[in-house]
Amino acid sequence: MKKTYILFLLIISCLSGCNARQSEKQKVPVTISASPSPDISEKTPYLSITESYYSNAAETDIGSKCIVYNIQTKEIEEKGSVNYTSGYPLTTYSEKFNDIFFSAYSGRGDQIYKYNNNQNIQMTDKFYSINHMLSCGDKIFIAAKLLKHYCMEPFIFDPVSKECTRVFPDKKDDRFTWFVGNVPELNSVLFSYRSDNKERECGVNECSTSRIALLNMETGQVRQIYKLHKYIWGVAGNKEKLYILCAKSGVQKRDKNILYEIDMATKEKRKLKIPIVATEKLSLWDNILYCIGRNTNGKNRGIYAINLSTLKADLVFPQEKGAFINGFSMCY
Repeated sequence: MKKTYILFLLIISCLSGCNARQSEKQKVPVTISASPSPDISEKTPYLSITESYYSNAAETDIGSKCIVYNIQTKEIEEKGSVNYTSGYPLTTYSEKFNDIFFSAYSGRGDQIYKYNNNQNIQMTDKFYSINHMLSCGDKIFIAAKLLKHYCMEPFIFDPVSKECTRVFPDKKDDRFTWFVGNVPELNSVLFSYRSDNKERECGVNECSTSRIALLNMETGQVRQIYKLHKYIWGVAGNKEKLYILCAKSGVQKRDKNILYEIDMATKEKRKLKIPIVATEKLSLWDNILYCIGRNTNGKNRGIYAINLSTLKADLVFPQEKGAFINGFSMCY
């Protein structure tokens, strides 16, 4: 029995983020432009949050807010709002450029746009759809599908040169980048991926092997660090630890997600018992793990902060009535 996988979220509903396989290929540059690593030693990363909402009384138009949660002060600031026209609503606030980057339909696929001074500026023209976007100093990490391609790949995007660099190309066009997470202290991004063909061959209660890699945002080097036979809903980590939110199989099992902590020196894995249902997305900073989740009774959906010393969870960004948290990322 084959499964249809769901990635992106709309207000109160989930729609499929995968598209039909296309056979033709398009080449894009694979060179890495040299640039210094951003100085993050004196900066505290922040959470960039995307929340969708009906932007008119008739509830026919949808907008996406870009919101920043300050990890130190716990303050919340709305940076701006853009029209939701893409297959999956994505925004990320860049502190480096003081701009909002977001996904929008261009007439020829979903592309990256920049919102600045009440203007929407198109930055790319090579993509069909985009599933992840993270601000990483002076670069943007994205997971996207090229025009005339099928699977999602990781890219490094330079907002100054507008160069999009393929860092993990797959000649078979079968490798699907699934969930991602920033590692600010390493100027790197964790991303999970799997074989799309093998996953589609799995039954309802089965899943294929998921792999996790670490991408250096300065050099473009990709390093394999872990694999497991589970369906991943979130990844985060630092030099010492890796955190994986996963289920035994696909979308229908997310209420039974398990949170694992892996010691990167020994590769030992242990299950963490937390007082909430963590449904998707993970970010880590200063021994606090952030996730989208809800209470065990199904209420109070929002972004939670889990203290890894006590395993207590606090709701730091509740989902507002009439809105939907599409996602968030740790940015710097």
